[in-house]
Amino acid sequence: EAPDCFFIPSAFSPNGDGRNDYFRLYGPCQVQEVEARIFGRWGGLLFESTDPGFRWDGTAGGKAVSNGLYVYAIRLVFVGEDKRVYEREEKGAVVLLR
Repeated sequence: EAPDCFFIPSAFSPNGDGRNDYFRLYGPCQVQEVEARIFGRWGGLLFESTDPGFRWDGTAGGKAVSNGLYVYAIRLVFVGEDKRVYEREEKGAVVLLR
């Protein structure tokens, strides 16, 4: 079983204050591959990235999205603290508060 060596926040606040301005992964594991997708309340794709250092700033198409609940699906390939390679898929929701 893949270790829990990263944290996915349940909320973020992209208001430009320099704190929690991005939805991203946190943790000591070395991410080798990622497929991150964020969806709106009606299922439309708002954000997609294959960058292991991805950061979603709460925009879609260059425009700020509304406060609310957004769904994410993230597939990761990462090196655990035990130096083994793991694959994991995480699905959940994140609250955006400006």
